[in-house]
This record gives sequence, structure tokens and C-alpha cells, in this order.
Amino acid sequence: MSMPIAVLSPRRQTGPPLDMNGPELVFLHIPKTAGTSQQREFNQYIGRDHVFWIGRDCPAGVLRYPRSRIGVKPVVGGHKYLSFYPASLDPLYTAILRDPIERAISLFVFYTRPELASTEHDKKSRVSSLRAMLRKGIDPDSMVNSIRSCRPFREEISNFQCRYLSRGKPTFAGVCQSLRNRDHLVGTVTRYDRFRSELWGLLGRSEVSPLTANRSRDNYAAPFLEDEALLALIAELNQEDRKLVEWVESEHQGLWLNLVDADERKARLQRLPRVTEPREEIAPKWDDAANYWPARGSRKLQWPLSRTMLAEPQRLLYMPNPGVVDRPIQRMMLRHSGARHADVILALGIDRVVERFATGLMLHDRSEEDIAAIATSADYFRFAIVYHPVSRLVDLYRQRVVAAPDSLSRWPRFPDMMAGVDPALGLTFRQFVEAVTSGRFNHRLWLPQVRYLPWAAEYDRLYRPDQLPQIERDLARLRGLSVTISAPEMTVIAGSQGGRHADTPARQLPADPAEWLNELADEAIAARIKGYYARDFNLYNGIVTEDMEVAS
Repeated sequence: MSMPIAVLSPRRQTGPPLDMNGPELVFLHIPKTAGTSQQREFNQYIGRDHVFWIGRDCPAGVLRYPRSRIGVKPVVGGHKYLSFYPASLDPLYTAILRDPIERAISLFVFYTRPELASTEHDKKSRVSSLRAMLRKGIDPDSMVNSIRSCRPFREEISNFQCRYLSRGKPTFAGVCQSLRNRDHLVGTVTRYDRFRSELWGLLGRSEVSPLTANRSRDNYAAPFLEDEALLALIAELNQEDRKLVEWVESEHQGLWLNLVDADERKARLQRLPRVTEPREEIAPKWDDAANYWPARGSRKLQWPLSRTMLAEPQRLLYMPNPGVVDRPIQRMMLRHSGARHADVILALGIDRVVERFATGLMLHDRSEEDIAAIATSADYFRFAIVYHPVSRLVDLYRQRVVAAPDSLSRWPRFPDMMAGVDPALGLTFRQFVEAVTSGRFNHRLWLPQVRYLPWAAEYDRLYRPDQLPQIERDLARLRGLSVTISAPEMTVIAGSQGGRHADTPARQLPADPAEWLNELADEAIAARIKGYYARDFNLYNGIVTEDMEVAS
């Protein structure tokens, strides 16, 4: 919801003539205040070709406003003070503020702990920054010593936000004076959603999807926040920043907006270019994952319980078990979970995302108290899939060995299994099964299913992979859900023992899987699998096939 527009004094009539060919929007990117997320949104919704970012499109150390290089680009941003921009410009100035103590700690960790970077590229950049800051006196083991001994760092955390927003002294009064006759939108990290809602509303883009600010990879701030001497020192250096942030938070509910002529400004902003493609067609990148969810902290649950998926609004608990119908069921759980940025989770890969980030999709994203309450509650429907052990290995062989032979070197254990095998031919199914059941090449992909499904008797229902329609009926009756779980295009007949292609190398199998999929396991292979996965056979054979008679 938009905040009220502050009524301030009219636009000034003195000074240099306004440059009407200048940018329409300037983002003053105060370091460690979510500016990277905002840059990404400008690129995504306005178009990278219409956004000029200092540090990307010109050197970060540029001393004068690069008017000729910016040209007619309507959006400009970067790590530059308000005073960097000519007084003749007439854009909407925007910025995001952050609690000065939190910001100072975040900056110190950024300089001194490059291992927390979310990408290798970012890590290398931060290692380089650390080397430079070490030469200037920063002490990675002591923030207090760094403030006292490293002048550049001390300057970056001393009323730095007031310095960014003032053309004069770095004070709260200086900021108010500098912005008094300027259209501006200043938000805070704690109310970033309001800032984004107002900004994109002014731009006529109310449909912009939710986004979160950058998150670190662990709870780095905790030990610093327990150091009273450090907090007092930072507070002493940021008395003016504290006034500014508290004023925006308390007097303006986290959104300080001034538009002298609101209709004119909105009309100008809404003439900005816009990307016409829907958001889902703009593929998110793994490097951006840390902008969507906080990093996963310490584990509250051990494997495999840590893999339990939770759709809290529907009271569903699903234990993933690698197999052909696992992915469509995971997607169903994601749709009903209420997890943040579900479309991005799907695009980046569910397993990959939930391993690193707390999305709200997994049981161990919850507090220990919530987990304990869920564990003892009778209000949740707990279910899982159990595969026929022979069919499970056939599917695994098809997906990994046959369909993607050139990628086997990237998977743990597969290179060891391939030792002595002609890569031009590939593994036969018999060789694959013998390697798996030898116990010498342990891998989670072919662990016994009872390892994935501990305490199987505790589930409300175990299903076979051919019972997807029954899952749909059960969820409709028990939870009122209308779901469709897509079945795999091609399935293995449970326990199929044709065996005609048991010894055909993977690269020599017919091009059409239908010709060999149910012809891989002969009686000897099936017996070997049954001996190795005896408990899995018992679990599979104990599954009932009729509809449930469970009270809703």
C-alpha cells in the first residue's frame, strides 16, 4: 500500500537550469543496504540497456559524473554520493537505509570473511578486497581494532549514510536540507517491501513479483551483537545516521517520500521503458539464489529426516525417495507449501535450493519447537513412495548411465564403477547391478529405501509409483485438494525380468528405450537385487492397493 506523500516546499526556482535530458531515476546505492537486489530488478523490469550502473558501465572510481557515457539512459545507480550528481539533474532520487550497527557489522564481515560468498566469482573478489584492506590496517580477528587502526574502514561506518544523502555535512540536518527541494524516495531494509511497492507503483509496475535483499550464508552477526564495547563504539560513530534511520522508521513508517508535483513525476516515470516478457520467462541464475532466501543454518534434523518436505497450509509431510515419481510429487508439495519464491525454487532445482537455503519448504526450516509439535501432532498426513527394487535400478541405469553417459565423471562413485570399462561402450546393466550390490560403491542414489524411510510404520500411507491417481484421490478426500501429479512418460514394469539386453553395453542399446527398458533384468540379476534389497522388497510388497479408509 502506498504511503502518504509528504507535502514539502515547492521546487526551487533558483540555481542552474534543470537538465530535462538527464536520468529520470537515480539510485544511491549505499553499500550493504540491498542495492544489488534493486539493481537486478531495474535490469529485469526496465531492461539492462536502459540502466547505467557505475562500477559496471564505467569504473567505480570515476570522479566526475559521466554525462556523455550515460547519454539518455533513464536509470542511473551505483556506489556514489548524492553530491556526485550535478545539481541541475531532476530525477527521483532513491535510496535504502539500514540500522547503522547492522550495516557496520555486515561490512566488516564482507571484508574479512570471503568464505561466506555465495559464488566463486564473488569469493575471489572478496579475497582481493581483503588483501587490500589488510594493507590498510583492518584486523579480521577484531572489529574494534579495525575501527581504531583502519581509517578507510572507520570512515565507511561513520555516519556514512548521511554522507551519501547530503550535499553538505554528513548530518541528519544536512540530509534534510539537501533533499528538501528534491523528489526522493528513501526506504529502509527492515521495510524493504514497502519501498519496492511504492517504487514500482510509481513506475506503473504493480505486478512485480516479491524479492528479498541479499542474505549472508550464516548467522554472522550474533557474536558481534554480544560485544557491548563494540556496539557502543559503533553507536558513537553513527549518531547522525541513527537519527536519520530512526526518523524515517518512526516518522514515515519506513518510507520517506517527497514528490513536489506527484502527477508530473508519475507521468515521467511511467514513460520509462519496460521489459514486456513475463517474469517466469526470465530465468533466474544460481548466483542470485542468496537474494531470495536466507542461507541454511545449523541442522535441526539429521539425514534423512532433514529431507522431509512440508506443506504447512495443507498439513502434508512427504519424505522424498529418489525415483521416477519423486520430482512430480516434490513439485506438487512446492505448489501447496507457501514457500517463498516457489517459481525460482522450481527453476533452480528443488533439491539444489533446499540443500543450501531455508525456503520454508522443508521441515527443518522450522524452529525446534515447531518440529517437536509437528512430530507429535495427529493433524498431518505423512506419506512416501516405495519403488520395486528392480524397477528402481532400471530407472537409475536409464537416467544416469544410458541417457547421460558423458556426465558420469561428475557424479560420485560412477567413475570408480567405470574402471576397466570401455567408455566407448559403457556399462551393461549386469555390470551396473553387480557394482551397486557389491557394497563397494556406496551412493545415496542407490541406498536401500529403508534408509530413506526410517520408521516406515509411522507414515499414514506408503504408495507405489503406479498409485499416483490414488494419491490424488486421497488428498482430495483428506485435505480437499484438487491435484494432478504427472506420471512419467515411460515406466518400467515392476519386477520385469525379460533379460534380453542384460549384457548390452549402454551405448549399444537401441535408440528407443521402449525396446529395452523392460528387457534388462534376467532372473539372476533379479535374485541378486532381491538379496541385497530384501527389506525393500518386504516394504514394497506390504503396500495395500485399495483406496484408503482413513477418516478425514
